[in-house]
Amino acid sequence: RLDEGRAQEAVALLDRHLASLGDPRAQLPLRLRLAELFRTRLDDPAAARAHLEASLSLSPGCLEAAQGLVPLYEAAGETERLAQVLEVSVAGIADPEEKAALLERIAELQGAKLGRPADAVRSLSRALVLAPRRAELKKPLERWAAAAGAWDAVLVAYRAAADLAGAKEQRHA
Repeated sequence: RLDEGRAQEAVALLDRHLASLGDPRAQLPLRLRLAELFRTRLDDPAAARAHLEASLSLSPGCLEAAQGLVPLYEAAGETERLAQVLEVSVAGIADPEEKAALLERIAELQGAKLGRPADAVRSLSRALVLAPRRAELKKPLERWAAAAGAWDAVLVAYRAAADLAGAKEQRHA
């Protein structure tokens, strides 16, 4: 484990190396490491955030950067940015159930905190298609559909989920 003095030395060394790199894509691993040092060893969330945001700018689909920003945006109460990095996380996760759970969380942020029920309907529709057996998604989906007047989207999602569930049953039969 690095003590604070050694962590400061590591940061200075990584900063010098970062400044010497001409190719911005080569900066990504260094920025991620710097963010980790600032977050875990130096208790500097602002510096960690700056490096994680720069990482996400360099690589918009960077799961590590997106997931590192989640607690920072939560702590700062930055709901819009939180929803955005959670969306990046969805793209980087393979498991459909995990994706559906994240989309459910995004939908709650969109509907309840950001006042965008139509976006919440889209997120929950995607979740339902990914996890058609998760009946608990239907209540919030219908709640946000009522708020947005988006019943057509709900019908499309229900049909798609039913078709997928039926296809899965046929494969397992």
